[in-house]
Amino acid sequence: PFGPAAGALRARGGDGRVDLDWDLPAGAPAGTTHDLWRATSATGPWTRIASGLTGTTHADIAAPPTAPDPQNGQRYWYAVEPFSPDGWPGRWSNRADARPCSPDPPQPPSNLSVTFTACGSSITVTYTASPTPFLQGYRVRVHHGDSTADPIAASSQPAGTFTAFSGLIPFATYTVSVSALSWCNVESVPAGLTWPTLTFNSRAAINRG
Repeated sequence: PFGPAAGALRARGGDGRVDLDWDLPAGAPAGTTHDLWRATSATGPWTRIASGLTGTTHADIAAPPTAPDPQNGQRYWYAVEPFSPDGWPGRWSNRADARPCSPDPPQPPSNLSVTFTACGSSITVTYTASPTPFLQGYRVRVHHGDSTADPIAASSQPAGTFTAFSGLIPFATYTVSVSALSWCNVESVPAGLTWPTLTFNSRAAINRG
């Protein structure tokens, strides 16, 4: 014999947690329970994180250092497995995914530098990645003059620490700013305040922080 088929599962990410709820199997008898499984890939491997659940909700909450998952920024997949009152397993639910994230800004990148061509019309920006794990990426902006307002060029970097811009005016002065971006779309530092910036012209580059 087999237990009941699982109902629909839903997952919502929070700060260091994922909240889950699911529907009872159609026609499930009293005493039906559920085991909850988690993975960092839609295809597994799967880890059982709770068993014998009698309700239809569960909060998966990180408790470091012994239970660091779920970690902010990491994507997780979940499934519930129903069991009949006499212990027979049923078919797993759908795989529901969520990505917890913090409302706090991530740590900024560091060691910003710019190299440019001999004519000064093209630059390459490099920087050391933020120590904050599981970021969405970085935002690199180029501004006219010694300002971080109204960028003339911008680039979103998914994971790397490199970007390039071309078409700049030789001998003009520009400012480059870089920020880390979390999966909550929170940048490491507000624009125009204390971003690492570097001001340069076609012949010289001065590290501004």
